[in-house]
Amino acid sequence: MKVLVTGAGGFLGRRVVAALVERGHEVRALVRRPVDGIFDPATEVVTGDLRRAGDVPALLEGVHTVVHLAAVVVGGATAQFHGTVTATENLLAGMAQAEVERLVLCSSFSVYDWSEVQGRLTEDSPLEADLATRDGYATAKLWQERICRRAADGAPWSLTVLRPGFIWGAGGGEWVWGVGVETAGQVLVVGSRKPLPLTHVDNCADAFATVVGNPLTEHGTYNVVDDYRVTPVQYARAYADWHGGKVVVVPHRLLRTTGVLASGMLRALSGRPARLPALFDPHLFDARFKPLDYPPSRLTTVGWQPPYDWDDCVARTFDPAGASASAA
Repeated sequence: MKVLVTGAGGFLGRRVVAALVERGHEVRALVRRPVDGIFDPATEVVTGDLRRAGDVPALLEGVHTVVHLAAVVVGGATAQFHGTVTATENLLAGMAQAEVERLVLCSSFSVYDWSEVQGRLTEDSPLEADLATRDGYATAKLWQERICRRAADGAPWSLTVLRPGFIWGAGGGEWVWGVGVETAGQVLVVGSRKPLPLTHVDNCADAFATVVGNPLTEHGTYNVVDDYRVTPVQYARAYADWHGGKVVVVPHRLLRTTGVLASGMLRALSGRPARLPALFDPHLFDARFKPLDYPPSRLTTVGWQPPYDWDDCVARTFDPAGASASAA
């Protein structure tokens, strides 16, 4: 099967390419700028930019499945929207003229309405409806998923959506933003006894490769979370053991209450909703730190199991020899 992987040069993308090649797929890896030495020699590496509509038709020639990972995660809201949503619109327009049979979209846990979710977050949890309360990344990912679903309605190709939790691992993902704040000399942890929705980058890549090879997952939506339970404090300690620094724990309820009070005070003074930093904006705080439970992904019902457990993932992330194995 010939598979186009967009965003192939990224933190997750290069692992997805490797996992697909390992399973015997013919992979075309799309990168925005030339790269050397990060892909198996069997990989067809092409340079292009989905933000340029003219680049798209050649990328899709002979492709059966598109694994769409490309998104802009840095910069302002406009850059993120253009790099994520406009690029996806161009890809979908190209697919309408090609013979692609399947699209596998990398969405995100950021699309959920965390303030509305109670107890457990599952694939059926409500999606964010008030985009004004969220950051540029969440807005772009929500719109990206929406336009893919609209395009898939009546299209000759099928859509599968994967929503990874916090992706972590060696090579740029050692710090997990749902833990707290990393500062010089210490790790400030938003304390909770609930687990983090973690997926190690190698486990996440294996999930994408599994979906590509499994027709039972067509038309499905799946969260991607690993099956170990690790709290923010446990993760911070593993991180500090490798990186150094003191772990300082602040109770979740204390920070959340402080944010609610600060937001209410500013609203009363200004007469309009106040936009505060994530640690003090209740809606943004919930999207980053709300303590919930995360049942196993529905992917487990079609045979997927994360290949690496917590100890394996720690070694692959923080141990030099393990990190080398992960990047290989």
